[in-house]
Amino acid sequence: MIRSAESTVLEWVYQGKPEELHHIGMLYDVVLTAASQPDHIKKEPDGEDSLGADWFTREQVRDLSLTPFAEYMISKSTS
Repeated sequence: MIRSAESTVLEWVYQGKPEELHHIGMLYDVVLTAASQPDHIKKEPDGEDSLGADWFTREQVRDLSLTPFAEYMISKSTS
């Protein structure tokens, strides 16, 4: 189930030119069960827009270096 969806436009410089990026973030409630296979998540970069993914506890997330958008989305999940 989707818990929250947010959208924002960020400005940054790519190859010396200013660009706008549209970010869409969705938070899902996930329940791991004995039948779940959490190790079957794409953990490696794909050469596109993902640097991979992994499972983290709320405590582990506190020690990660996150983008402002990721920090905002995580703050929404804990409120």
